[in-house]
Amino acid sequence: MSLKKCFAVLATAMLTASSVLANVVVIQPAAIVDSTFTPFEGVPGNLIDQSGLSAPYLTGVTLYEDYILNPPVPTHPSFTSSTAFRTSDELGHIDFSLGRKFDLTNFALWNAPAYFGIGGFDLLVSLDQSFSLPVNVGSFNPADPSTPSAQSFQFKETPGAFVRLLATSDFGRPGINLGEVAFGGTGTGVPEPTTLLLLGLGLAGLGFGRKRLH
Repeated sequence: MSLKKCFAVLATAMLTASSVLANVVVIQPAAIVDSTFTPFEGVPGNLIDQSGLSAPYLTGVTLYEDYILNPPVPTHPSFTSSTAFRTSDELGHIDFSLGRKFDLTNFALWNAPAYFGIGGFDLLVSLDQSFSLPVNVGSFNPADPSTPSAQSFQFKETPGAFVRLLATSDFGRPGINLGEVAFGGTGTGVPEPTTLLLLGLGLAGLGFGRKRLH
């Protein structure tokens, strides 16, 4: 490969990486790793598996803004069905694992209607599951929706692999009902610029080596 071709490949790769990393995509939590809530009705895992949404998203690919502008509605007939999550305790937390580190900027919540949903919460972002050095990215108060629908909350870009949803208030009901959650952020597994630079230098070296042999 000629030196010119090497640098052309490198430039294209870096432009592609920058473009992909700049896009905020929908991130599906990989697992619920801890919860102080006591499940009352519903299956906790359905809070993160898209089973209650009328239109799915592709985690790490679907653009967050496009998806949230026309959010899918929950498909379950009732927010206390098996595709919802309900707790018997008003206040507590749920910890989500994202599977790896992302630079997070958004949180999407499909809250339950008619005063059954969560009234207020804090979001804590951490690089480790123990939340040894958590970053509180904000306190939020979702509106009480007349029907289950997505509400989006934005915060300062924060790196993390785990997120804690800490309930701070309810709407006066004996429980908190949640439909689905998702996150928005960047970082989709594209090689970092430093990695691409090293790859380019390696390709350039191969090009010089082949020239000298000939």
